[in-house]
Amino acid sequence: MIFLFVCFISLGEEISWGQRIFNIQTPKFIADANRQSELNFHNLHILNNGSTWRHFFKTGEFDYHQILDMQNLFRIGFVVFFIFFPLMIAMNIGSNILNSIGYYKPEPYFTIFITLFLFFSFIITIGKERQYVRRIQEIREMSYALFIAMYLLGMLYSEKLNLLNNILTRKCIGGKKTPR
Repeated sequence: MIFLFVCFISLGEEISWGQRIFNIQTPKFIADANRQSELNFHNLHILNNGSTWRHFFKTGEFDYHQILDMQNLFRIGFVVFFIFFPLMIAMNIGSNILNSIGYYKPEPYFTIFITLFLFFSFIITIGKERQYVRRIQEIREMSYALFIAMYLLGMLYSEKLNLLNNILTRKCIGGKKTPR
């Protein structure tokens, strides 16, 4: 349920709460405080202080704002959920805890695809102009939403298969019908 709520908030944020759909103008005080002059929270200047890892790669200087940036917090959560958790389960580290909270482990190819996509989407931005990097960031954000949707569909499909399997095993064991 928490994951569904987070997905709803993420969707609302990504579509700026329907701003373009309903042709809503951004109030000036929000536009001034928002990096993209949109009606959302994740682009507020206060939450986007240090998204530039480019500075770190160029100078070697690290600033805690690079982690506490809204985009980077989301990236960290995404990588933990879709890459580290599946690896932990595959290596049998903490899998009991993840299973007890109902974590659905995606198929290995899904984790590999996400890992490669993120790796190459970051690599192609190194040394590029800010405008190019912003375009890739927007594509990456849309891809996050698609990956989450694919994960949820995989989870739903898996649950339906489990339900069907439970129904079949209750009704027929060894070819004989079992009493109810």
